[in-house]
Amino acid sequence: MTFTQLTKIVVLALIGCSCIANGKEYIGFVVDNTGSMAQEIVAVEKWITDCLSSSGLCGDTPTVVREWLSISFHDPTIGALTGPTVDTYLITDAVKGYMPVSGGGDCPEQAAKGLKKLVEAIPIVHDGCKIYFFSDAIPKNVLLFAAAAQLVEDRGCDYVPILTGCCGPCPPVYDCPSPDPQYCINRLKEFFGGDDGLIPPIYGLAARTASPVHIIEKPRRPADMVRTLRKEVSFGITKWGPWSSCSVTCGNGVNTRSCYRRGKVVDTGKCGDGPSKKDCAMPACPVCEDERTDCLVVKFFHQLCGKVEGKCKKTCDQC
Repeated sequence: MTFTQLTKIVVLALIGCSCIANGKEYIGFVVDNTGSMAQEIVAVEKWITDCLSSSGLCGDTPTVVREWLSISFHDPTIGALTGPTVDTYLITDAVKGYMPVSGGGDCPEQAAKGLKKLVEAIPIVHDGCKIYFFSDAIPKNVLLFAAAAQLVEDRGCDYVPILTGCCGPCPPVYDCPSPDPQYCINRLKEFFGGDDGLIPPIYGLAARTASPVHIIEKPRRPADMVRTLRKEVSFGITKWGPWSSCSVTCGNGVNTRSCYRRGKVVDTGKCGDGPSKKDCAMPACPVCEDERTDCLVVKFFHQLCGKVEGKCKKTCDQC
């Protein structure tokens, strides 16, 4: 054994072999295959197959190796995990095998088990990670979902729910645009705000990973959902950055944020849904009314104004 080989073994032992994954991206699919998802499963299979067969069709072409994973779930069990693998045919074959199981009215489903098993197969260190979650149900075990969510966050993955229902009637307060009784999630996030204790855990995890939540009406035909997926969903590994501080020190201003891909700023459209600007309000600006005010006093008030034009009648240049 050479000294170089011995060094590599020591390094791997110290940091953990399972963490060595630099130069790879990981993209996973977690698919609800209950009977109520029959149209969605056909659509997802078509979308994934098309995306994997044509480089760049569903997002920018990767510059590193891309590993794929896929798993299905229903109730009471989950399917076998496929991947991580660079063989896209294994993934498409697996998704084609997600035939809807009988039932569909037995909400909630074993989403947490499926998500947890898939995420556990993704190394902690990587060059990008994105998980797509397809369901029309809420998770059966909220505590287990929280554990799976922590794994997603520990790995820094984007978590993108693509939802067509939430198991149950839609109260009028949610103003549902769809007649489907299972479709009642489109207003939950807006209605409850950002309190993870009130909104479904699926929404909470997406918010914490700064990922969009895609709400898709129950498709009458698979082709309807395929068109929506092609238009709205990308394989690109992107993430919203943090909000900036308010653009002014007093009065009304804006917060901004950038869209990032592997640490580099890219076009905001690549981050999907979500604004790049939002309004912010600071304390009211003082107004310098006295034309006889000493120059030093005017300068002080002008600084408080945050240099917003029109807030002060006089500046030091006028003294």
